[in-house]
Amino acid sequence: MRPRLAGLIWLLAALLAGPVRADAIHVGHFSLLPGQEGPNSHELIGDLPSDAETGAAVILPAGCTPTEETRQSMAGRTRFSLRFACAAALPAAAVIRLEWPLDGASFRPQGGAHISLLPADDGITLPLGVSLAGPRGGLAVLGDYLGEGLVHILTGWDHLAFVLCLCLLARGQRLLLLVTLFTLGHSISLAGGVFDWVHLPMPPVEAAIALSILFMAREALLPERNAGWQRQALITTGFGLLHGLGFASALGEMGVASDDRLIALLGFNLGVEAGQLLFVAAVLVVMAAARRIGWHGPVQTVALHAAGAMAGFWLLQRLSGFVA
Repeated sequence: MRPRLAGLIWLLAALLAGPVRADAIHVGHFSLLPGQEGPNSHELIGDLPSDAETGAAVILPAGCTPTEETRQSMAGRTRFSLRFACAAALPAAAVIRLEWPLDGASFRPQGGAHISLLPADDGITLPLGVSLAGPRGGLAVLGDYLGEGLVHILTGWDHLAFVLCLCLLARGQRLLLLVTLFTLGHSISLAGGVFDWVHLPMPPVEAAIALSILFMAREALLPERNAGWQRQALITTGFGLLHGLGFASALGEMGVASDDRLIALLGFNLGVEAGQLLFVAAVLVVMAAARRIGWHGPVQTVALHAAGAMAGFWLLQRLSGFVA
């Protein structure tokens, strides 16, 4: 590829990398988790677009006081955490009001099911003390988290970029084995994160995920230098372990009750694998069509340069978050 054209692709991909995960409308996803400071302590976790206006007040229930608030932005999203302690157990009518101009929200009460919320004139109201769906059975929890895993992988551009590089690195049986090893790796670390066997700070993990995409794009662009099967297998498995920690972070933010962790893990993992297989199939169809018309080489090169450019942008963005 000509250097000028490659440079243009990297520039366009980097410009798209910032908003690529942003919502067309501003929708927040929230969950309530038990706190670590005592029986009446809680943590509100939120995931929302980085450009959403969240500077207005958060109104807690009567008798509750905030103890810690953190916000971390990366890859076009803001992760919000508010810890608070209450003088007594939350009543059934307890709510948190977010005076933020959101277009909507989803919310999982502690031990309950996801509910959809529409905004009012004074913002979004989260019903803390009641699960509107009542007790959840095992199949319902499995279905909930299967859907969550499917949505997470199909909207997780960093994970999809890595899988794209795998699809363009190998073909046939070797591709199947690499995808299987990637799946095995992220399934192991996903389980380790969900059951608290592994504790790593997420900002370095997110930065390393971006670096893994850069590395794999280079592998696919220079196959004659990196053709060793054992080397590719070890790299793919190792990066799978890394990406699984990212999945575990996302699953942890959804507010999984302790009794539901095993079935939630199963459902979420099945959803991730289903979405991953759909994406692999789509890439193979596109590349087969490109091969038929003689565009396979240019399409592959453009796609890998675009994945590398976006990964480079994410890497710089996530590293800058360390000092922000």
